[in-house]
Amino acid sequence: MVDSVNRGGTGRLWGAFTAARERAEPDADLLGRFVRTRDEAAFRELVRRLGPTVFGVCCRYLGNSADADDAFQTTFLVLARKAGTVRPPGRVAAWVYGVACLAARKLRQTRQRRQLREVAVPHPPDRPAPEGEMDTELRPAVDEELGRLPDNFRLPIVLCGLRGLTIAQAAAELGWPVGTVATRLSRGRAELAKRLARRGITLAAIAAVGGWSELVAGVPLRLIEQTVATATGGSVPPAVTALTSEVVNAMTWAPLRQLGLGLLVASAVALAGGAIISNGIAAPVPNAPIPDAKPTPGDTKPALDRVEWNMVAGLLRQASVRKEIGLSPDDYKTLVEFRKERRVALKKRLEAGFQAGGQQNGGGVQKARGQQNGGGPGDLAAAEALDQYLKGQRELEVEVAKKAAEVLSPAGVKRLKQAVLQAAGPRGLLDRVAIRELQLTAEQEDRIVAALGPVRSPLNVIQNARLERTAQEQDAVLETALKVLTADQRKRWEALVGKPLPTADLLRANPTSEESMADLSGE
Repeated sequence: MVDSVNRGGTGRLWGAFTAARERAEPDADLLGRFVRTRDEAAFRELVRRLGPTVFGVCCRYLGNSADADDAFQTTFLVLARKAGTVRPPGRVAAWVYGVACLAARKLRQTRQRRQLREVAVPHPPDRPAPEGEMDTELRPAVDEELGRLPDNFRLPIVLCGLRGLTIAQAAAELGWPVGTVATRLSRGRAELAKRLARRGITLAAIAAVGGWSELVAGVPLRLIEQTVATATGGSVPPAVTALTSEVVNAMTWAPLRQLGLGLLVASAVALAGGAIISNGIAAPVPNAPIPDAKPTPGDTKPALDRVEWNMVAGLLRQASVRKEIGLSPDDYKTLVEFRKERRVALKKRLEAGFQAGGQQNGGGVQKARGQQNGGGPGDLAAAEALDQYLKGQRELEVEVAKKAAEVLSPAGVKRLKQAVLQAAGPRGLLDRVAIRELQLTAEQEDRIVAALGPVRSPLNVIQNARLERTAQEQDAVLETALKVLTADQRKRWEALVGKPLPTADLLRANPTSEESMADLSGE
């Protein structure tokens, strides 16, 4: 059990207070302020708001306040270092919850390995559980099963169930319609109940000890202040430093072990448009807006302004796209040189980071790359270098788009935005911009997901030899998904994305196409 941790009544009071409190700033705004100015007050408010959920996770996994304190501080230290990678920013609560689960699991594994090596010594027994309280061995199962839920179910539960927000507040954070949040919250709880039942836990058991508020824990003020000081430049305890290294390594290296370090450059770009690891733990940097055309009657500018720039370089390689947006050969050549110079600088910084990590580990670059399980002091330096490289790749997409916007007409900028949205393929229908613009219901979204089928693995390279066939298959899937829309929604979609561009060219622009990989390897 958790010693010296006031849960129960404090957790219930906190949940009621949080749900009722009118927040002056959304979590996303606080995070944005911290990213821009390193505002300590904004970060302290985030720790205060999210602390009970994080501390609850740490206590359930670890069972004692000392370890829970370390995992708690690690979670917010990772947030401080990777704040710019939370996207969309409105999902900061779910992102932090995922990091807390990862940190607590890592610390529990470390503790178990240490216990196997040490001679068992007597220790005071845990205090007896109050009558009706959930078995301590089952508590982590709630977080494990919640982490396995799809995002559309997990996010509302984290925000409304654990974070204590109302449905309206959660809808504002996520950018979803209120009805969608309510429906997904209900379905998510039903699915979570089924999964927990298989492990011997019922939602009635949770309700019997205070409901969802039982899953949060009151955070001591001294821990909040200590965490803020640590994350904003203060000294970091050795145990927290070691755990942070393990967590950052896990967040950075896990996807690259799957893709293979030999494809590092290609995988970096492929990852730039999607989440770094599963369960919503880490996501790419939000892209800055680009100057756009002045609105005209019937213009879709408000929606297009929310489209995030990615795959721009790949799209500009396509002659059909350059013609459509009105980009001259000379201007395109200038953009190619601009991108090449910055990519060379990024790669040099990455190599320098690996070299520094290798020296700290007492070896070379290969040793820094090989230490993927948190073994040497240079691991964190190498992992942070790679994290900065991936961040730089995403920022470069925005820089290229800005350069293009300087030479394109307003209509050309708008058309490039439409090309970016089209390049998402059928899954563009599930882009948050499209969901808002089309006003999709939760049922429609579920039907579209079913029509699209499983997400293609980034390991599946789009081969030139079968590109046309793949384009035909994608067109067929899109047409099937569009049948879910009403006639009015179909018109809105057509206005949003504009005249269809050749699907084969959009596939060539994809980071996992042979053309994109050849482009990268040639630099």
